[in-house]
Amino acid sequence: MKVISRLAPVTAAAAIVLAGCGSSSPDLGSPGTPGTGTSTPAAQRAAASAPIVPVTAAAALSAAKTYFALYGAAQYAAVYPLIAPVAREDISESVWTGLHDQCRPSSTAGLTYAVKDPVLAGTTAVVSVGYAGAAASLGSEQITFTYTAGKWYYQPSDLSVYQGHDLAQAVAAAKAAGIC
Repeated sequence: MKVISRLAPVTAAAAIVLAGCGSSSPDLGSPGTPGTGTSTPAAQRAAASAPIVPVTAAAALSAAKTYFALYGAAQYAAVYPLIAPVAREDISESVWTGLHDQCRPSSTAGLTYAVKDPVLAGTTAVVSVGYAGAAASLGSEQITFTYTAGKWYYQPSDLSVYQGHDLAQAVAAAKAAGIC
């Protein structure tokens, strides 16, 4: 399977943020505390009020489609509560949104994602993600979602760009890694 090199923002997000999937309760941290899972009060309310969803491939696919629709529309603050709670512990909302705002290539503006083929193994689902439409020929990637505390969350694959970094440091780390 061909890997999409221009899925860099998604790949970066997917490759940047892996934490384990053992937490059973979201810890969104305190607003305004960098590096401790900061979240706006609105994001906290949205995460807390979301209904419990089933542990099914269809529910995981629905969560993945929601995540990538928002991500594709550059709604990074709306995407933040959809990241696995344990990953949010190492990523402040301001660093998450700032990094993705600064690193989104203009060539991907307006592109939409095709999300399909969920494979479910317990509380982990892997979906195939690629660009939709004319860019579909670029291939696809496998992205992980995990089920925690009654919801499906995007499970990023590497936290190193975010961990212990302010926005400038995170952007520099992403540039050094070739994902920005």
